[in-house]
Amino acid sequence: MKKRILAGAMAVAVAIGMSGGLVSFTTFASGADAKTERISAGTYDENGADGVVIDDSASGHNGFLIIDKDYTIKDTTIKLNTNADGTDTCDFSGKGAAVAVFGNSDVLIDSSTIETTGVATMPIFNDTGSKVTVQNSKMQSNGGTIYQGYLNTAAQNVMVAPPWILGIMGTSRCTNLEGDNSTFNIYDSETSSGAWAVLSTDSGSNMYLNAYNTSLTLNNTDESKIAIQEEGGQIVTKDNPYTTNYGSGYGTYVIGNAVETFAGSTLNVGTYANIFTGGSATYKSITKDQSYDVAQADGSTKTYTATDTKNSVINSDTFGFMFHQGDNALDIQQGTEVNSEFATFLLKTGSSNEAATVTVDGATINNGGVLIQVIDNDDATNPAPDMGVEGYSGPVFAATHTEKAGFRTEQAQQDTAAQTFTFTNGEYNGNIYNASGSDNSDQGPLKGSPLNITLGEGATLNGAAASTSAVHVTYDGSAFVKGTMNSLAAENEEAKNAILGYQNTEYTISEYFDQGHVGNLINDNGANDINITVDGGTWNVTSTSLIDTLSISGNGQVVVGTGSSLTVGTKKYAAGTVLTAENLESAAFETVAEVVEAPAAEGGEEGGMPGGPGGPGGPGGPGGDGAEAPEGCIGSWSGGDAEDYAYDAALTIDGRGDAAPEAESVPAAPENGTNNLLALWIAIPVVVIAAAIIIIVLVKRKRKEKEIETETEKETDETSE
Repeated sequence: MKKRILAGAMAVAVAIGMSGGLVSFTTFASGADAKTERISAGTYDENGADGVVIDDSASGHNGFLIIDKDYTIKDTTIKLNTNADGTDTCDFSGKGAAVAVFGNSDVLIDSSTIETTGVATMPIFNDTGSKVTVQNSKMQSNGGTIYQGYLNTAAQNVMVAPPWILGIMGTSRCTNLEGDNSTFNIYDSETSSGAWAVLSTDSGSNMYLNAYNTSLTLNNTDESKIAIQEEGGQIVTKDNPYTTNYGSGYGTYVIGNAVETFAGSTLNVGTYANIFTGGSATYKSITKDQSYDVAQADGSTKTYTATDTKNSVINSDTFGFMFHQGDNALDIQQGTEVNSEFATFLLKTGSSNEAATVTVDGATINNGGVLIQVIDNDDATNPAPDMGVEGYSGPVFAATHTEKAGFRTEQAQQDTAAQTFTFTNGEYNGNIYNASGSDNSDQGPLKGSPLNITLGEGATLNGAAASTSAVHVTYDGSAFVKGTMNSLAAENEEAKNAILGYQNTEYTISEYFDQGHVGNLINDNGANDINITVDGGTWNVTSTSLIDTLSISGNGQVVVGTGSSLTVGTKKYAAGTVLTAENLESAAFETVAEVVEAPAAEGGEEGGMPGGPGGPGGPGGPGGDGAEAPEGCIGSWSGGDAEDYAYDAALTIDGRGDAAPEAESVPAAPENGTNNLLALWIAIPVVVIAAAIIIIVLVKRKRKEKEIETETEKETDETSE
């Protein structure tokens, strides 16, 4: 009895005495765990945190870890500026994130600042059906330098940089959204990342990402400031000549049937606004004081009220959008502005059933002379990846891209997947080229993909459209095509040879930025069809064009400009021709030879990157060459057992045992010596009272035992008598 009483009293005293008075006792009791030495200010309990400050430079540490719990973080500052090299961090599992959220959680982050430095050390990660909403906040991820032994891969158990064959490089993402039915909302905020990505989605399905009145910026324009990989590694850091204003990478990734909405937001990126590999994105405007229903992955909605009137704007040093796997949809609505130095839409087809459906209505489009460029997927035409590297659960990519010299002009097979664009209510400038089915590497060619264009009411297209063959070109070649050639496709031997003088027949992972950059030669291979419908719009043909079919309806018209020609199938229309619905069949033309259609592709395996650039990967084993794989991606990133969340977090809020009554909100880590003194004054009386109770109980028990002993002695004496 005495031992139990003492144990209880000691437990009270110890709980009271732990850093900050009653804080630790109440938070532990309510399912929250705290390493309070990392929290230098603010208050927190099991429901929220206010004014918390965390400044932690240790690699692999988390700030907040929240599991199956609704939570509010307000007026908080988190700085995880570390030297992480990717060996103990992972932005596919949330290890090393400032805020990592899992499961049945709805988390609000308001008026807060989060900054992280280090490889795969990100501000926010959310997974497994969770919801995270950020508002009035600023987030920045700076990245770092990858450890020497890293091999570029799509294996998520070790992946700490993007697959180089996407044409991007970097070591940091600002956020990552994963899991089935997960949602990330961000309003009235600023987000930035060093290079790789700003707001990303990855392994999961039916994810919703909503960005309202928010900026997304890639910062690392000068790669020389932070080496991508330690010396002696696979990647030699070189300056990306294309990224003159922003860092390499993308604004968001669209995967797993993700639904992404950008409303009144600005994307400042070095390479792409979005990479599409299965999902949809919408760009639109917002009006001040108007309320919007923001769809969540679970079918519910949240309400956002606009604080400003704004259009969505994309500023890209290179391309606007890139499509390379899966079934995709892009809707660019009235008022949106897309500025890219090279092609607005880059489609990499013939592998993984890539199909894009794009609608553009009333948008402003500025580019370097090409509106739409279709090429064989140079993810897939890179030499085949190594699928058997020890410790890597997915492909390790060949570090060199090669292709044969010269344009490939032979017949190609046609894919069943097609690319579809509809333009309305706007003036759209730039040429349209379909070079699918023309890759000249040992891996290609892939299947040609039809390109279907509709110019609807109010749309004007100023540019050429042609089936082509393409070769990769160097940066100087891109500048030549964009400048001297004015992004025109070669149509004679002189122009062809000029482009081939810049052909990039071999480039390495260190020249990742050369992916996707091509020069075109007009060529119909029987599978790279372009079908144009002018339904109330106008097409001003500005240079030599070669398409498969043309349809005109309503008041639509096609004007073949000076020095231009338009070939449709076997009909060639001369400069000065104006085609309408009424005269399309009767207008004067020259008959030309018909290209023999290649047979449709049947069966066969699809090419492409196995599992996609972020395909599911399992926990890692030993690394290659006898080295152990990094331990950053511990456990599963799709939910599961408690050990999956065994992260080293400053504050863990675990709602999985919420049957216990909630504790009363109390002050968190002490902000100054006064709070420490207050806690001490609270603790001392309680300890004294507890000690007094123990003494009283012991004294009473001692007296009782003495009385019993005396009574027993009397009875013994009487018996002996």
